[in-house]
Amino acid sequence: YSVFERNYTIEALQPQGLNPYAAFFAHPRETVDYHYERKLYDRGAGATAADPRVTHQLTLAVDFFGNVLRSASIGYGRRYPDTALAATDQLKQRTLLGTYAQDSYTNAVLEDDAYRVPAIAEANTYELLQIAPASHIAGTTNLFRFDEMQAAIAGAGDGSHDVPYEDLNASGLNAGEPYRRLIECTRTYYRPKDMGAAAGDPRALLALGTLDERALSGTVYQLAFTPGLIAKIYQRGGTALLPTPTTVLGSLAGDGGGYADLDSDGRFWISSGRTFYQAAPPASPAELNNALQHFFLTRRFEDAFGNATTISYDAYDLLIAQTTDARGNVSSASNDYRVLAAALLTDANGNQTAASFDALGLVVATAVMGKTGQNEGDTLSGFTADLPLAQIDAFHNAADPHTLAAPLLGNATSRIVYDVNKFYHTRQGAPGDPTQWLPAFAATIVRETHVSDLAQGDASKLQISFSYSDGFGREIQKKMQAEPGVVVHGGPVVDPRWAGTGWTIFNNKGKPVRQYEPFFSQLTRGHRYEFGAVAGVSPILCYDPMLRVVATIHPNHSYEKVVFDPWGQALWDVNDTVLEDDPTTDLDVGSFFKLLPAADYSPTWRVQRAGGALGPAEQEAATKAAAHASTPTLAYFDTLGRTFLTIADNAVAGKYETRTDVDIQDYRRGVTDALGRKVMAYDYNLPGRQLHQASMDAGEQWLLEDGAGKAIRGWDSRGHNTRSEYDALRRPLNLYVLGTDAVHSDPRTTGGEVLFSKIEYGEGQANDQKLNLRTRIFQHFDTAGIVTNQATDPLTTQTIAFDFKGNLLGSSRQFAADEKALPDWSKAAPALLADVFVTTTKYDALNRVIAARTPDASTYVPAYNEANLLESISVTLRGAATATSFVGNIDYNAKGQRVLIEYGDGGASPATTAYTYDPLTFRLQRLTTTRPGFPANAQTVQDLAYTYDPVGNVTHIQDNADQQNVVFFQNRRVEPSGDYTYDAIYRLTQASGREQLGLNGGAPLAPAPASYNDVPRVLLP
Repeated sequence: YSVFERNYTIEALQPQGLNPYAAFFAHPRETVDYHYERKLYDRGAGATAADPRVTHQLTLAVDFFGNVLRSASIGYGRRYPDTALAATDQLKQRTLLGTYAQDSYTNAVLEDDAYRVPAIAEANTYELLQIAPASHIAGTTNLFRFDEMQAAIAGAGDGSHDVPYEDLNASGLNAGEPYRRLIECTRTYYRPKDMGAAAGDPRALLALGTLDERALSGTVYQLAFTPGLIAKIYQRGGTALLPTPTTVLGSLAGDGGGYADLDSDGRFWISSGRTFYQAAPPASPAELNNALQHFFLTRRFEDAFGNATTISYDAYDLLIAQTTDARGNVSSASNDYRVLAAALLTDANGNQTAASFDALGLVVATAVMGKTGQNEGDTLSGFTADLPLAQIDAFHNAADPHTLAAPLLGNATSRIVYDVNKFYHTRQGAPGDPTQWLPAFAATIVRETHVSDLAQGDASKLQISFSYSDGFGREIQKKMQAEPGVVVHGGPVVDPRWAGTGWTIFNNKGKPVRQYEPFFSQLTRGHRYEFGAVAGVSPILCYDPMLRVVATIHPNHSYEKVVFDPWGQALWDVNDTVLEDDPTTDLDVGSFFKLLPAADYSPTWRVQRAGGALGPAEQEAATKAAAHASTPTLAYFDTLGRTFLTIADNAVAGKYETRTDVDIQDYRRGVTDALGRKVMAYDYNLPGRQLHQASMDAGEQWLLEDGAGKAIRGWDSRGHNTRSEYDALRRPLNLYVLGTDAVHSDPRTTGGEVLFSKIEYGEGQANDQKLNLRTRIFQHFDTAGIVTNQATDPLTTQTIAFDFKGNLLGSSRQFAADEKALPDWSKAAPALLADVFVTTTKYDALNRVIAARTPDASTYVPAYNEANLLESISVTLRGAATATSFVGNIDYNAKGQRVLIEYGDGGASPATTAYTYDPLTFRLQRLTTTRPGFPANAQTVQDLAYTYDPVGNVTHIQDNADQQNVVFFQNRRVEPSGDYTYDAIYRLTQASGREQLGLNGGAPLAPAPASYNDVPRVLLP
């Protein structure tokens, strides 16, 4: 499948002379990769041959230290054209693609007391155009000779053969001459060892390509825009969208780009920012003295806009003690020096999170707390980090570990109990009985209610899970607490009940070949690891020698496959293979089936249904699926292995081709549909940020991002201009819009720039730390009105905003009086409705909503089961004294799928909805809703049975509910069913079922399957 060739350049640095050995220097010279598949191609006259996809890397120059200075990478075209493709597509696969990298390095530092090898200074990557090897031997891949590539690159780099980046089509080139197009450029600058003292500028940088003995990092610039790119892309209807690019791109304001024009030539670069060695703004010699005293630890980071984040270290200069961002938000850490990690973190609002470590340095507990001196959350006081082995074993072996979990957790929020030596201990205890050997495990205990929220004498419910690992460190099974229930159908209710993840079987390469279903543990005691717990069904994954999945055999005896060749691949889904009644004869993957028991794939999905043994609905599904057989999706690759053509086979309706234009940087430039229409076109800058897109349906849009990737300007083809402003943390503040087209723009925007979205953050608000507002949105002024993330709790009259974990506790919404107007928040605030809609929410220790009060004084109260899944819903309607139960109970299977809902208060005979799933595919098979207490013929409200084709399309729905079955028309019972037909690319093409004619409908006409319009048939007005 893959052939790799390597050769090396060996240079003699020192002859042997009088020395025992000579000295040589070796470095890679060429690498050729051949990508083969088993497919052979027609050469004509009955001959066949391979046609590999070939890539070639050449190292053209290295320096004395082995740094690569010049290199090239080539993707060669195919040897034999695919005559089934259009000429333009054949050309795609025969076009040679090449890039050239040219790097430069700094000087080396070779002093008596200092030695540094050169560091990278500048890296340039070019696309090579109009290059071709001299050889033209048919039936083989003609590689570039070393001297040929050197000559081509020299010709392209002579200064008169450079193609602008924006000239994607490389127009106007002289035939036969090599050209290059710059596609990537980065520059790395370093700081002087005196940190600018000699230059009188603490921000001074060494000249490009210069390095001194300290090699202090300065900054990295990446080329983003060229003048030609800006002029070509940013224009709308011939009008420049950026008439003076420097005022926007070079601006450091909130709506500026933060780019740098390094050479004052109109090219703009993205800056990586700067680092300094003191928290205060840089100054010489203070910064150097501070750096010398503190091991040159970075203490100040400045982004491209000059916004600074500062860092303080501990007294030992080992660990971070405090950080302060550009808005003054301070986060701090108290460290555990035994494990060299933070043991207590304090956020910008003063809330704390503590961690405890065991003897191995593993985190064994966390406690989420509020502010110092406040009784919020949990605590690690009295916590025991290291447990004796006997206590760990007792917890693990307990029939119900909940009985021992509370003392282990203490007052912490969560605890992890490790036994990394479990396998060793159990093997030592029973060396001759492998059934007693157990894998290493980690058990997690988490509380549902914070200690601070517990009433006196109450205890929190706990959730427990066990994760078992094999010797490779892979999780091989996880046991999770589940709600009480049966473990097998018709069995007794088990409490506690455990759900285990599906058993996975790996091959000798570590790849999964079978993955069984999650299961409810059937152990008579406890939750222990269950070896070989094969439950339910499993697909079978088949791999080729390259470890690619080439076939997947599904439990319902359908299968899918992928057929690879060097220049494309065919994706056969389960409908495409449906007519393969004997998969062992499949030319591509039949050999895999021959290695399996026939019961794993036979009788096939279609054979089981074709004779009607599973009923007429399943038989019809098989017939419909057969119409999709042998319609794989084909993907074709270019010389670099990228998909440029996709063909969707719609059987008798034809094949639909979608073409994707991909440039040398792997940026998608356009999409052409099956009718030859350019449906999408894209433009990018050098780093790959999208600047422009043109949609056949949605028109054109232009986008300009700042150096950090935030949108600062936007334009569309309707004449709208948008402008975004950000704060010092580059969080969005203001969003403006201006309509410039009197005909097509929104008339509300044409009178001047409108501030239609404004955000205010919590920093600086009253009681910002107390209400946990710092770093979070306080108010959002939008087109509907104002949202304030702060409210007065109507029950306690206290002011609330966010809790100590960052969950929103209360918010209010006030709507604009004129719902059709576009508010301009830069001017006087628009009129607002008097009503203020307040919503408050409460959370538990798992950050789940446990109560939500809506503006109408209704309180929504969800309840959760032991598996952390929704179990019931009750609502106190509009301040009523008692709650109304809407959902009394929900049951789930081991996969977490809902199997039963009981409505109302869950009394003796509640209304229920039951879900039945196909045991082979776990698709919904039957949905039944009943309401006991009604007459027998009215108890079943719905009884829907679903039939699917192999890929999962619904082909038939049968409604067998009692109420529905009594519908008659013209003395004949109306069949309560719906039938659905799809084409081979799975678009719904036909649907039939019952319909209500309506009061004015006349006698219906015969169905017209080809009609898109039912009006003539049912005679409705």
